[in-house]
Amino acid sequence: MEQRKKEQFCEVVQASRKKMYRVAYRILQNQEDAKDAVGEAIVKAYEKIDLLRNEDRLEAWIMQIVLNVSKNMRIKRSREVYGETEKILKQREVWDYHDELWDIIEKMPPKYGDVLHLFYYEEYTMDEISEILDVPVGTVKSRLNRGKERLKKLLKEI
Repeated sequence: MEQRKKEQFCEVVQASRKKMYRVAYRILQNQEDAKDAVGEAIVKAYEKIDLLRNEDRLEAWIMQIVLNVSKNMRIKRSREVYGETEKILKQREVWDYHDELWDIIEKMPPKYGDVLHLFYYEEYTMDEISEILDVPVGTVKSRLNRGKERLKKLLKEI
């Protein structure tokens, strides 16, 4: 890998570190698993950086890898059976901000919750979310609208 690409990769990872963690945590609901997912995603992205065709998409590409690694970890974890009689209590991450809205979004189906999270909390544009989730922009728009409708309904119930 050429030096310029290495430097750009490091800059993007450093600037997006917190976003990557929040995305992973939203999916995994566990601090350590989220940290592991981010670390694994960074290593995978670094190893496959030569496959990236458009360097302008580097952050979105890395975020997509974080999302995929996190989802795969969640699936793997849900399949594991330890035979424990007690359910392990999930740790709660201390966020810089916390509100009831976050609690509601956290419980929504991933196809809506992911879009709402990326749009409102991470402040990605619809085009960027489209790249991260690897879905058309129209799908992002419809999920965002449907997610907002569900959110309104849930907020009225409170």
